[in-house]
Amino acid sequence: MNQNAAVQKNNYDPLASCPAPNSVNQTYAFYSPNCTNKGAACTPNQPPSQGSDKNFLWQSQPPYAKRYLTDGQYGTQVVRCWAIYDSANTVSAQFQTALAGTPWANYMLVGAQWAQASQVEFPSPVKPFAAPFYLTNTTLETYLQLQPIVVNGKPSTQAPGSCITCHNMATDSVNHPANFSFLPGYAK
Repeated sequence: MNQNAAVQKNNYDPLASCPAPNSVNQTYAFYSPNCTNKGAACTPNQPPSQGSDKNFLWQSQPPYAKRYLTDGQYGTQVVRCWAIYDSANTVSAQFQTALAGTPWANYMLVGAQWAQASQVEFPSPVKPFAAPFYLTNTTLETYLQLQPIVVNGKPSTQAPGSCITCHNMATDSVNHPANFSFLPGYAK
């Protein structure tokens, strides 16, 4: 789901805004410009209404999430909250060129994250820190896109707005750091 047209170039801060695309000239699996919620335009990246349920309950037959549709036909409207980073676009261009003429040339890298970055795609106070600074899977981690990683001018160790910062919070069953894996936390 490439919606870079909705985001100003080089806006890598999802907290600045997370707008719906101004125009949509492609079909997206998780976004429809026609989405309405009781006649009003749908707000992007909002979880479906649960009503009085504490948990989301799926139906046993398809469509499994029908009870959470807005106006009976639209699910959560998913939009990417920041532009794809230049580093990912550079890698995509190189591989698309190398794979020209194959189906693989149609794929693109949305992001990759590394630690202790010497290349900065987000300003201080986060050096050295994960780069790119914000990175989430737009469709699987839709609601984590807006989690702040900088709190009061300092990198937060409790904010899940990126792969590395979230996995850095992983602990074992007695609350010791678990080396980026959440699995030890389930051990008894």
